[in-house]
Amino acid sequence: MTGQIGFISETEAKRLLKIYEGRRAAGEVPEQIWQRALTQPATAPTRTPLSALYDRYRLSLVASGAAPATVESADYAWRAWAAALEDTDAAELTAARIDEVIVGWRTDRSDRTIQIRVLLLKRVLALAVEENRIVAAPRLRVPSVRERRPHRWLDPEEQVRLLEALPWATSPASAWAIWLCLQLGLRIGEATSRRWSDIDWGRAQLRVDADGQGWHTKTRKGRWLPLSSAVLERLREGFEAAGREETALLCPVEDIRVALLKACERAGVPAMNPHALRHSWASRLATAGVDRPTLMALGGWTSGELL
Repeated sequence: MTGQIGFISETEAKRLLKIYEGRRAAGEVPEQIWQRALTQPATAPTRTPLSALYDRYRLSLVASGAAPATVESADYAWRAWAAALEDTDAAELTAARIDEVIVGWRTDRSDRTIQIRVLLLKRVLALAVEENRIVAAPRLRVPSVRERRPHRWLDPEEQVRLLEALPWATSPASAWAIWLCLQLGLRIGEATSRRWSDIDWGRAQLRVDADGQGWHTKTRKGRWLPLSSAVLERLREGFEAAGREETALLCPVEDIRVALLKACERAGVPAMNPHALRHSWASRLATAGVDRPTLMALGGWTSGELL
């Protein structure tokens, strides 16, 4: 017997086994497969970077009619993997390498964020195996969410104190965004994408359209919000001060998170993120006796569970 006896990796063994099974299924007998292996020159394995696998997965999402928010969420989660593994050959990816990346995230990322990222990578690799782009995917351990931070909100008295502490002089755009979220229950993206032309002054309503320039609502559904006389008057004052330019934004994007933390400190209320303003608004209305269907319609929730 000539030649040398050696060892091959587990990945290569699985690749060869898959080829063997495919040829047997096509009707070839073992002797034919062996002769083919002896007579055909070996070819260098094709390199498959992870970035190419994600591009294919993203195309499948779009083709399946996934909502833009779903695709954007996948892109956001993938950027974290791309920073660490973008040029990695999928055939060389191991569970140990993935665990190494995850350990590096644990210092500044929540369990839920890490869980979402791992689930995304698992789906990408599963699709790659299904389409025969890779032989097998490493076994991924999806981390569990150890605890979920409770939703935080301010009681009505704390909301009044926060409104009085808004940074109108130093960060007017941030102050407008915080004020709108607390008064109307807007998501922060909805607040920062509103224009003066979205206000119907005669009907005292604010339009939150489903698709705007650079923004769309989470549920892809628009809604109209009624404005109280006090809120309408404050908006009219701002409109006059802005020079009555209807196409201008009510509150251009600034570092709203920092402005909110400073306002919370001045007001002596618990520190929170901008989305907690929406929770505070909903709690205020629920405490005042607003029924659930009305609250769902005003807040743009699609189910009672989300509410």
